[in-house]
Amino acid sequence: MNISSVLRQLLDKNIIAPPQYEALEKLEKTRPVSIHWEIRTLIGFGISLITGGLGIIVYNNIDTIGHQVIIFLIAVAIVFCGWLVVKKRLPYSNLAVKNPNPTADNLLLLGCSLFLILEGYLQYQYAFFGTQYGLATLIPAVLFFALAYRFDHLGVLTMAVTAFVSWAGITTTPLSILQDGVFSGDSNLILTGISVGIGLISVGQFLNLQGIKPHFTFSFLSFGLNLLCIAAIYGAINNDDERAAYSVLCLLFGGMAIWYARREASFFFLLAGVIYGYISFTILISMLGNLEVGWIYYGFLSCGGVVAFFLNYKSILGVKK
Repeated sequence: MNISSVLRQLLDKNIIAPPQYEALEKLEKTRPVSIHWEIRTLIGFGISLITGGLGIIVYNNIDTIGHQVIIFLIAVAIVFCGWLVVKKRLPYSNLAVKNPNPTADNLLLLGCSLFLILEGYLQYQYAFFGTQYGLATLIPAVLFFALAYRFDHLGVLTMAVTAFVSWAGITTTPLSILQDGVFSGDSNLILTGISVGIGLISVGQFLNLQGIKPHFTFSFLSFGLNLLCIAAIYGAINNDDERAAYSVLCLLFGGMAIWYARREASFFFLLAGVIYGYISFTILISMLGNLEVGWIYYGFLSCGGVVAFFLNYKSILGVKK
């Protein structure tokens, strides 16, 4: 039902007078329509096309262009993006900074993407970092964290967190496992995922309490929760001796996510907490033994719980219908 239909019903029921109806109808037809997110989406898609097209050009013309020329052109593009971003920068603030010129944000995202391309190209062609794969991910992680906070960019923050998680995984995992491509439930990698997840959650909450970019908190908590719970579930599935400990850990943080969701009225954390809590609880139930008949009742109760959850999630969050 659109606004015009609602106004017509209000007029028919004498809730509003004809002059009010005409004024509201005129306002509805003449008011501007925001296409902010549509433009941002198209710009982001354009950045992806530019970086992808650059990679295709490099691949198809590597023999004729030359490696040094390609590296030089990418470096020049990075410097140009950085120069424009610095030129259009706003003063730093611990709170959200909305740049009225979205070009700077898009150029910063493009420059960071080109930096990753340049770094990967140097490593692939010249083995620039040798076997120090961790260094290749640590450098962009540190750089992107600094840029994200200085220029208040959530996209760059996401890239920074991703690079940091990659660095932690590469640093922990033996080089032989990386080369063979078989993890086979490596306990060190699982513990690293849990540790990094807890670290991200702790850092996000600490910075939020300090009032430093509180709008970044969601990114830290969502990354940390997903990484921690996925690692715990993976550990529970692949380690029989520690299955109960990993499951209880995942169940604990799932409960904390539900508590946080109620406090912040966040459907994302409510849904994540319920899903991870359900999976970990199911793993714990499976440790009781072969419950053939019990699983049938458990399945019916689970389906009923899912229906009840979606029907009452607003009341769970304390949000008015």
